[in-house]
Amino acid sequence: MNCTDCGKFEAYIIESRLRMDGRRYRRYSCEACGNRWSTYQAVEPDAKPVAPRKLAYRPLTLGRALTNWEAAEILMSQGLSLRELAAKYQISRQAVQGIRAGKTYREVYRVLNPH
Repeated sequence: MNCTDCGKFEAYIIESRLRMDGRRYRRYSCEACGNRWSTYQAVEPDAKPVAPRKLAYRPLTLGRALTNWEAAEILMSQGLSLRELAAKYQISRQAVQGIRAGKTYREVYRVLNPH
């Protein structure tokens, strides 16, 4: 976008937000002169809202790859190797190792391995 002050094409977006009313708020800054300005992008009345892409359902895990039940299953499984468990739960071998060592999912580890 061209700067509103000097007219050079050296402006970049500092901030971009979607407002509650559906308008897009953008804050620009010019690298050449340091001028800053804001714009609002109007909402098109005929535009259909785009639904976010749906992924496979997984229960709420607080940003974790596994649920607490799955971590408990990993801790209780004795006959499977790290590689087999990683393939079963679609996580890395290091993640399985961290669960078994009690570095991750500590609350589950403390319940199943009281010392």
